[in-house]
Amino acid sequence: MLIEVYTATWCETCIPAEDALESETSGLDVEIIKFHRHLFEIEDPFGNNNTEGRWLSRYGPASVAADENARTPPTVIVSGERMHIGSTPSASMTLAEEYRESLDLVTPPPISESSSLEITWDGQILDWAWTWEEEKSRCRTTCDSVTTDLTLLIREASGDFPEGANGQGVYHNILRDAIPLDATGSMNLELPSAWDGDDLELVFIVDWVENPKEPSFLQELPFLNPFSVIVIVSISAIISLFIRKFDAGFNN
Repeated sequence: MLIEVYTATWCETCIPAEDALESETSGLDVEIIKFHRHLFEIEDPFGNNNTEGRWLSRYGPASVAADENARTPPTVIVSGERMHIGSTPSASMTLAEEYRESLDLVTPPPISESSSLEITWDGQILDWAWTWEEEKSRCRTTCDSVTTDLTLLIREASGDFPEGANGQGVYHNILRDAIPLDATGSMNLELPSAWDGDDLELVFIVDWVENPKEPSFLQELPFLNPFSVIVIVSISAIISLFIRKFDAGFNN
């Protein structure tokens, strides 16, 4: 399961939100990716144009509709489908309970278990091949077909930044770069310099889109409820879920 978090080193309200998320995901098979605010940012050193671009392209419109801001830390996306903005829970619920509710709603992607992602990397040349079959019976809507896109995320396990204004000091699961990939290919992969230590990882994710036979009015909407703190990001299920982490050869 993929969980994406938008955060910043100055964001004090991000700390209780991330603590609540950690309490609910401890022991679960999850991959957490933390996007650090970058554009017009002078205090947070971790993001770049690619990481910010991925966040804005995937979640910007739904974020604006829900919060009038495309980049509000903290924002938590569970399995690409459910968005939690801010650190104030709904009435009668705790933040941890809200996260748990979204975690319990995760269902398998419309991709067959026979699909495979083959990866080789010698420290310089990266080769990959994403071979897949759709499983339309799992579509969130009545779909005619499923399409996928492959992305390589470069994650740093932790970075020590005592200058962070929120006082956290050490920041974890930092997204350092995001690189769109074709289904099959080869490239000379140059990793960013680790902030500290040798703890970079390659995380490959597949985004998919369910294509309806004839889009209805509802299926053309980018979200179900633009005013809810928890937003369905896309009724046509533009989702990030299938993950394979590949050991980049560094000490984790």
